[in-house]
Amino acid sequence: MNELERFVELAIKAHGEPAPAIDVTARVLRDIRQAVGGEGINPPLLIFSGLSLLAASIVAVLAIQSWEVLADPLSGLFDSLTMVMQ
Repeated sequence: MNELERFVELAIKAHGEPAPAIDVTARVLRDIRQAVGGEGINPPLLIFSGLSLLAASIVAVLAIQSWEVLADPLSGLFDSLTMVMQ
């Protein structure tokens, strides 16, 4: 019996058997819940995230000030004149 005949014989036997019920959803969800719940809070990551947020807010404030100067370059000149005129 060669390999092709053996394969055909196995295929015929497989058609008569019912397919196994595969339900991996519960196991996957359990593994995800264990992975998320098991780690806890990572203090160095929390500190780094806070410092990054602080740096990003400082950069945003400086970027807004720079954008105002770029949007209207003469406003800096006229701001000093209007202050003197008041």
